[in-house]
Amino acid sequence: MSLTAIERETLERFRAGRGLDPGRGEEESWLGFALYSVLDALRRLRATPAGESGPEIKDDGSPAVPVEREIELRIRTALRDSALEAGFVGEESGGGLASEGWTVVVDPIDGTWGYLAHTETFATVVTVFRGDRPLLGVVASSRLGEIGYCLAGGTTRLLSLDMLGDGDRATDLPLGDADPSKVLVNVHPARTG
Repeated sequence: MSLTAIERETLERFRAGRGLDPGRGEEESWLGFALYSVLDALRRLRATPAGESGPEIKDDGSPAVPVEREIELRIRTALRDSALEAGFVGEESGGGLASEGWTVVVDPIDGTWGYLAHTETFATVVTVFRGDRPLLGVVASSRLGEIGYCLAGGTTRLLSLDMLGDGDRATDLPLGDADPSKVLVNVHPARTG
């Protein structure tokens, strides 16, 4: 299946280093922002050796590595510099959902132990909430070159990025018995920040 216009345009803008396209409708603007953000995170993760520095062990016993804070800061800065207005919650930097308006929630490396062990069992997660309801969830794997996403009530999409000259591809994923009006989000932000 081929890429949608927003998928293709976001990939082209990212690869050309042109930044976000601010002139879209609300949902497409958030989708473009989230896709661009995870592409930037994936590039950073692929360029950073997992053992670059030892992990810090957080109070909950889970590890954190410096590149996670860097990715959060890059997404927070991109959000601030965009035409989009939203709060921000980071797995490492904390924050809280706004009761009204938009909030971007980021987990730069969901599965840090997998990242440290050089497996494929970690992902970057970006979610956009309107109030306390998710509008969009994006999960991306730097090791696999894949991005999965779903807009609330929409079709779940899987983008397979060109890594070996085979071109970018996209497909709709079957939901099976899942309720397509629900988007699952699992992030545990730091309590301080």
